[in-house]
Amino acid sequence: MLHITLFDEDPTMLSDLRTILNKKGESIQVTYQTDYEHFTQQILNEKMRPDAVFMGLKHENKALTINRAEELSNLFRNLPILYVAEDNSIWDQTILFGSTNLAGFMTLPTNENVLDRYLQKIINLKEGDKLLTVKSNGKESSVRVADILYLESKKHLAYIIADRGKITTYAKLSELLPKLPGNFIQPHKSYLVNADRISIVELNNLILDDGTSIPISRSRKSEVKEKLLYKTVDIDSLK
Repeated sequence: MLHITLFDEDPTMLSDLRTILNKKGESIQVTYQTDYEHFTQQILNEKMRPDAVFMGLKHENKALTINRAEELSNLFRNLPILYVAEDNSIWDQTILFGSTNLAGFMTLPTNENVLDRYLQKIINLKEGDKLLTVKSNGKESSVRVADILYLESKKHLAYIIADRGKITTYAKLSELLPKLPGNFIQPHKSYLVNADRISIVELNNLILDDGTSIPISRSRKSEVKEKLLYKTVDIDSLK
């Protein structure tokens, strides 16, 4: 089950979003918070711990909302924040490059296709705490899924490149892909990439947050663009 918190001091701003989320059934639990101090205290006192927070973003309180989102990110490092703006004109670079755990940006009225992609992203982030376990050098080795940057196949070996090093295993990428969450994409026959670690999308390459460049094969560009629609990176170059 996903636990989603909607936050805005105006109890009506996100009411449409709340209605749509409630219609998705028992798989999603929704709470609406209007008092910021009370909300943070509930989390600190472990009375609630949402899987993501959707924060209303208006022109008149933009700076305050961003400051609160950054404070939440500092207090709860793995808590995804999504902005729900009254219109597109509110978007600027301070949102993209702030210190918030930014998981998405959407506008009202709610587009259900966009919302579903962000919900899937939240699920993927939640699954990122899981471990991928493989056999390496005769013993089992495990790595946190969220820490994986990419996997590369060379001959009969697969190399799992993660924040803390590399794991080598005898396996095909097609055997490892079913063990990974849906945010892993295959831009090239020799690579699987954690989409949440992509910083820049170029015409023929994906640039990861550590600077690694991963090739995109021509036959997979449409598939890659489709799977990156939920991310806050520029995908217009994939044409």
